[in-house]
Amino acid sequence: MTPSQRCAYDFIRDRISSTGVCPALTEIAAAMGVKSKGNAFRVVDALVRDGYLRRGQAGSSRNLRLVGDDLAHVATSSLMAELERRGVRLG
Repeated sequence: MTPSQRCAYDFIRDRISSTGVCPALTEIAAAMGVKSKGNAFRVVDALVRDGYLRRGQAGSSRNLRLVGDDLAHVATSSLMAELERRGVRLG
């Protein structure tokens, strides 16, 4: 996974986890620090192609879904906060 893909994936995962709704391409682009929705689309398309995301209902602008039933749907910040609460030290 490239750094751009990781940034987009983490943003999408965190947004779905916190709101239950996938972010729009303009929001993904802003999170990645790019202005073009086309750049965000290419990154998201690569994540779908590589199996990290899947597309839901056609015609919807917010149709991305996370793949897998592990902790991918839990926001990174939530996981880190829980680990800190439990006194787990990383690294």
